[in-house]
Amino acid sequence: MRKPLLIIIGLFILLGLAVAPQRFAPPPLPQQLPMPSQEKSPETELLSTPIPQAEDVTARRFQSGGLGLSRQAWEVLHGKQPKRVGEWFQYQGQTYTVSYRQEMVWQLKCAWKQPGLGLEQARMRVRRYLPLDSQYQQTLTATPNTVVDQYFSGGLDQLLTHTIKADSQLRSLPQQRGTYTVTHTLEKERVLVTLFQIEAVPDTPLAIR
Repeated sequence: MRKPLLIIIGLFILLGLAVAPQRFAPPPLPQQLPMPSQEKSPETELLSTPIPQAEDVTARRFQSGGLGLSRQAWEVLHGKQPKRVGEWFQYQGQTYTVSYRQEMVWQLKCAWKQPGLGLEQARMRVRRYLPLDSQYQQTLTATPNTVVDQYFSGGLDQLLTHTIKADSQLRSLPQQRGTYTVTHTLEKERVLVTLFQIEAVPDTPLAIR
């Protein structure tokens, strides 16, 4: 009789040990709801989104994915057999059209695949072709067919300061030489073409359509 009694007592003790942690465990913390996201203006997005890493393979220590890039660096990225049309060079078919000054990308046109891009999508996409330290400044023009954004790059400013010494035609550039424009051409609210330019070059017009 004594042995079965000890077994029963042992079972009660084990049951008590199993139940005790659950009884004295702290109540679960309330689940935290995610904070509602705040909508950002296009200007805020342009300033907060980092520009993708870019490179110039020359020794100029200037980083860009397109505008201001040396011809050598651009052709490393996009090929060395462009089609020439006057003073312009077309790369990868007609995807990119480039005008050079002092062997640097002075004007760059990107043609987007049909049906084109939404404006904000285009604004994000073009950042890969800008100098790495670029900062959005303002929108100069905003119509259903054309949007012109203005940017500034300190690195481009320094680069052009040295470049104008070798090209007298560039001395007419404004004192803040790192300012440039990005022009989006739209059709039915879709961006078909984007033109980047440091300065419009006389006698070499480029249609952006």
